Amino acid sequence: MHAEPRPYPRVLAVVPAFNEQESIGSTIEELTSVNPGIDVLVVDDGSGDHTARVARRAGAIVCQLPYNLGVGGAMRAGYRYALRHDGYSRAVAGMSSGGAGAFSAAWFAPREFARVQSALGSFTPMQPVPTDGIRGANVYADWVRRERRPIRVWLSDGARDVYLGGAHGVRPELAAAGSWPEANHRLAAALRDGGYDICFRFGTAGHNTAQEALDLPESLTWLWRGYDPARVDDAVLPG
Repeated sequence: MHAEPRPYPRVLAVVPAFNEQESIGSTIEELTSVNPGIDVLVVDDGSGDHTARVARRAGAIVCQLPYNLGVGGAMRAGYRYALRHDGYSRAVAGMSSGGAGAFSAAWFAPREFARVQSALGSFTPMQPVPTDGIRGANVYADWVRRERRPIRVWLSDGARDVYLGGAHGVRPELAAAGSWPEANHRLAAALRDGGYDICFRFGTAGHNTAQEALDLPESLTWLWRGYDPARVDDAVLPG
């Protein structure tokens, strides 16, 4: 037997939060007012205040971590919550380091996430706390040329995005990250060369939400084009 097809894919918003009791309620209210029916998961990243209580009262699902993992760890916890074997029906999205994280989730788990939306992604060699064996997201520009994975990718960036190479007073390991626009252009070109289904939107925005807000409706339409709810059991996009 087959499950009854869903008329549209469900959307889960993952909101990492650390000591955000004053603002988390309004954030959830804004998300649900703009996107009726959206599921909101607040990952309480070891907060010492009432973030979790306020989030629950506002109607969100809450995942409480026992100690602070940082935004990367909190987002990974959110992704684990969202996972089920229906990558065809699921997208993952993020901005800045979250954009690189979203791409990472799809790259390493394409059977769970077949569509990616990255805005102002940090696809640079930057590591805020350099650690042996950990590389920046700049590696993807080389990897996608060598291997094609079944994912659909929307990238967007702006001409005024971050450039650390010429900034004064920046630590050398951060200055080496260079230009966010250059890194996004490099990844977009590599994805095209690798035969990926990719759309790259380059505007004029800086490192803020303006570009993503402008592109969001079109990016979702593009990512979900051709979606067939009868195929929700498919693991990946067709080749």
